[in-house]
Amino acid sequence: MTADSCRAANSPKVSVIMPAYNAERFVADAVESILGQTLRDIELLVYDDASSDRTTEICEKISKRDSRMRVYRNEENRGVVFASNYLIAEAKAPYVARMDADDIALPERLEWQTSFLDQRPEILVVGGQQELMDEAGFLIGIVKSPLTHSEIDRQHIQGFCCINGPTAMMRREAVLRAGGYPENSDSAEDFALWLRLGELGEVANIPDVVLRYRLTSTGLSEVSSEKQKAAVLRACHEAFARRNVSGHVLYKQWRPGRDRRSQLEYALRYGWMAWNNGHRDTCRRFGIKSVRLSPFDQRAWRLLVLGALKQPSRAN
Repeated sequence: MTADSCRAANSPKVSVIMPAYNAERFVADAVESILGQTLRDIELLVYDDASSDRTTEICEKISKRDSRMRVYRNEENRGVVFASNYLIAEAKAPYVARMDADDIALPERLEWQTSFLDQRPEILVVGGQQELMDEAGFLIGIVKSPLTHSEIDRQHIQGFCCINGPTAMMRREAVLRAGGYPENSDSAEDFALWLRLGELGEVANIPDVVLRYRLTSTGLSEVSSEKQKAAVLRACHEAFARRNVSGHVLYKQWRPGRDRRSQLEYALRYGWMAWNNGHRDTCRRFGIKSVRLSPFDQRAWRLLVLGALKQPSRAN
């Protein structure tokens, strides 16, 4: 029996890969959200990329009671691209799903996405809709992404990522054919891979919310934001060359940086998003944060006062 046939004979339906680094605060919840999926025929591969906290200890403790989980650890930090490609090589299933160590997968996520890929052989990667939450887990609102290949790929080639990495499920064979996550793509590794997969087949999102995406307080530093921008530009220009086309890249940072102004603008944005989605407690939290960031800004006080006094459009 060949190695490939042996892999197929013993393979689960989905391999979930989870790179992790200093994730002790949230990794247990992320892991449990995968092990608790309605689709049981899965394996979960966690790669601890030289964490200095209890990430490995927490994961190994959970793996002792669930044989579907395997934990790997590297003593030298190699980055998310190396970790993801390592886990894809170790994966046994025909479908590979990405998961971050601080997010929460909804229970039906893997069942919905495997059903979609089973029915649509032309689709090489499928994402889904996501619901934002703050660091403490307070819900903010749902971010809608386009569904069809034509719209997603059109925005991708312009520099806008429409499939959030931790919502994605991919055909393992297609990812290997594309060369895995490009080595020069740290900070935009998902985006670079989606561009390549969009040239080999089609990409899509399902209309269902599959993930709660956690916005952590660290955000993007000025340095990492510039690194991400450079990686996005490089991925687009490489795609232009492969496709023999020209275009203009429109990069837009979608997470706050470390400076006060950026933190304030995003606190206001997320606060009103929470308000419009009926999450009053979350709105109040961002109102307080806004006032602390800029005590003399009328917009901050308006968010805090209206968030406290008026009833949102639907109950929290």
